[in-house]
Amino acid sequence: MSARLPATLLVIAKEPVPGRVKTRLTPPYTPQEAAALAEAALADTLHTVLKVPVRRRVLVLDGVPGPCCRPASTSWPRAPAAWTSGSRPPSATVTADRPS
Repeated sequence: MSARLPATLLVIAKEPVPGRVKTRLTPPYTPQEAAALAEAALADTLHTVLKVPVRRRVLVLDGVPGPCCRPASTSWPRAPAAWTSGSRPPSATVTADRPS
């Protein structure tokens, strides 16, 4: 098994809501198709992040975690946000694993 890197890996994403994500793909795709692509990309990213041997992983999500966030929500307990430049946006969800 490889050693853990003394680093934190941060993923910043938006909830894949039609009309709110991947808007440059519409047209030719519908907002629903673009959101499905964003959802698949986020799920793939989170699966990959779980394989990286880092000290800590953090998901900062603008919105509500859905099925695409399952890799993070089942492995990373929810943690309060710690922001230095003002308050946390009201719709943000921060999920982090515990440092090892």
